[in-house]
Amino acid sequence: MFIKLLLAKILVKIDSLFFKEDTFGSKLVLGLDKDLISKLLARAQGEIVLVIGTNGKTTVKHLLKDILEKEDKNIIINEHSKKDCYGILSALIKRLPLFTKKKFDYLIFEIKDPASLEYFKDRSPEYLIVTNLFKEQISRKHEFIKYIGAWKNRMEQLDKTIFILNGDDPVVTYLSQGFKGQKLYYGLDNSYVEEEILPGSLNCPNCGGSLNYSHRFFGQLGEYACGNCAFDKPAIDYLATNTSLKNGIYFDLLVRGEEYPFDLPAQGFHNVYNILAAISFIEETEIGLESVELALEKIEIDDDSLDTFYIKKPVFLKEAWNISALEQAFEDLSEDDEIIDLLLIYDEEKEHINIIYDIDIEDLKKDKIRKIYLTGDKAYNMALALKAMGLPLRKLIVDLELNIVLKLALSGKGKKLYIINMDDDTRSIEKQLKRLEKKWSI
Repeated sequence: MFIKLLLAKILVKIDSLFFKEDTFGSKLVLGLDKDLISKLLARAQGEIVLVIGTNGKTTVKHLLKDILEKEDKNIIINEHSKKDCYGILSALIKRLPLFTKKKFDYLIFEIKDPASLEYFKDRSPEYLIVTNLFKEQISRKHEFIKYIGAWKNRMEQLDKTIFILNGDDPVVTYLSQGFKGQKLYYGLDNSYVEEEILPGSLNCPNCGGSLNYSHRFFGQLGEYACGNCAFDKPAIDYLATNTSLKNGIYFDLLVRGEEYPFDLPAQGFHNVYNILAAISFIEETEIGLESVELALEKIEIDDDSLDTFYIKKPVFLKEAWNISALEQAFEDLSEDDEIIDLLLIYDEEKEHINIIYDIDIEDLKKDKIRKIYLTGDKAYNMALALKAMGLPLRKLIVDLELNIVLKLALSGKGKKLYIINMDDDTRSIEKQLKRLEKKWSI
């Protein structure tokens, strides 16, 4: 074991020096011993916390890391990787000593593949956090029902795990029905919604009937009940009420009959859920809510999918892999007080263009969004879809060449430029923006 771990540490170190992700070395090490993750987990003593979900799992993981480290807890977390096994293995290799076992307080891993739960068959996680499970993940290749079924089958085997779940998501609620471990739900009440009722009806994940909403917050999240069976929103253990997004994030948290106000320097409705997930977990530990509030006030909650550049003007690059993330990006940029331009990159590798017709584009119709530039192999299809949904043609500028569109967008009259990338290849646009930023600064 000593030789394997030593070799693994050398290979992962080489990865960190020459590659963006710890993939090459981890892949070689797993080729030598496919059970290495289980063996290393046996050497790392501490409570295991898994975070899964379509959106928010990376932010929740880093929130937990920041809060726990402020409480002087010794933790391991994995970084983003193409495959869960590489990220988990790399994190363990870096932190574990060569000769002995080591005591950690928490081992926190975000995972995106249901099969990755197999790594924890010998050590069941103490906690499992589910942020949300959106059906329309653009990059997902297999059917959503099979995907949810794979999670459900594996999670139902975790009889000693404490589940921390987004109760506003009907798919998450459905997923949790057969869980044997303790279930704790977090969510919002309807005080956030300014309209009387946000219309909409989805299929019930339990029976396939009509899932009716009294309030929809965004996507499938809201207050729901099936008109055909008894499936409905569960009782919420960690309830955010009086939620406001003016000058940061404010809400009153109701827990076990007690009320705790949270006033935090963060932006975005999605971060309300990320913060609730983190708070719910921390309250289940010995740390307590008072310490969490003090810690969160000092933590800057970053958007892991947002990069900032300055090329003649502020330029913001955001990734969006699914409809809900795209709609949230539209909502976030519509809250900007400046006159802005928007560049959308849509690639041919994605699902059928009809997916665009499911997107809520009301935020794009606001006057503050001056021009919308479109590029990618499906740019003209997207332009037709946006026009059909009511966007005025004068707002749209289309070209298949990214270089041409980017040059036009940077020369536009908007005070800021937002770029939303729906392409799997994010590194090429990042490199191009970095190159332009350096050239412009010179």
